[in-house]
Amino acid sequence: MGLSTKQPGVVELSLRAGSSTPGTSDILRQVLLSVGVPNEQIIENREDGVTWVSTYFRSPRAARRCQNLIAVLPLKNVKLRKRNILRTHWEGKWKLDFNPFALTRRIDIVPLWRKKDYRPGRRQPVYIDTIAAFGTGLHETTRFMAQIIEENRGRFASFLDIGTGTGILSLVALKSGGKDIVAIDIDRYSVRVARSNMNVNRVRFQALKAIDLLKLSSRQKFDFVAANLITYELIRMRRKIVSLVKPGGRLAVSGVSLENLPRLRKAFVRLPLRCVKVKRGKEWVAVLFQRRGRRSASLAKDPGQ
Repeated sequence: MGLSTKQPGVVELSLRAGSSTPGTSDILRQVLLSVGVPNEQIIENREDGVTWVSTYFRSPRAARRCQNLIAVLPLKNVKLRKRNILRTHWEGKWKLDFNPFALTRRIDIVPLWRKKDYRPGRRQPVYIDTIAAFGTGLHETTRFMAQIIEENRGRFASFLDIGTGTGILSLVALKSGGKDIVAIDIDRYSVRVARSNMNVNRVRFQALKAIDLLKLSSRQKFDFVAANLITYELIRMRRKIVSLVKPGGRLAVSGVSLENLPRLRKAFVRLPLRCVKVKRGKEWVAVLFQRRGRRSASLAKDPGQ
């Protein structure tokens, strides 16, 4: 069905590989990232046992631009699918399916449009205002990161959220005793969404800005750093990430598929970190490290970077 002018739609672009091998979903995600799709706007779906990596556009022109950029890439055995979805159906189904749920042992995620009906009791709500299922806590990696942050409640004051998306992890950090919260994302749209959610929850971060992590000053060190990125980005920027953690501080990373965990461990093994905990799910994993107390020479650039 085509899009009508009376009912503007959402355009879905999806990628699937001809064969499924370890790391396939990460590779497809990297394709979308390479043409400018923000990480927070990429989701994975399973259809009849096949994994599709998808993103959505409100603008057909933006969708065509992205489609054309993908079309010229030298991709083998990768199928690109384009579908039009009526926006009323998309938003209606999304809002119907998105109900308040327990993110951690103490915190509930509550869509803003359900705020009046929600009764918190002894639990603490985090209100989310979004029309798409990105950074809501529904994904395994976001849940794992939120749980790790809450489990370290009282052990940190300063907190850095790398790739903040909707700001959900920063909001969890605030409710877990964090005071000085800095949230960054390379995508300006994500920062606008995070600022909206910050205002909805009537809180303030120390800083919230759109910036490339590699351009962030390393002068300020943090008690806790959270980086929910894809494996490739975690490995590429690992030394910068670790440089922002105080000696004795904590670093939580996720966005890592189970099959990519050995790659992450191999890349991180020479860094001044001690592995504290690994959370494994059906497809994803999160890892909590503690930075060793003494500065290590291994932070110097090595051939593996």
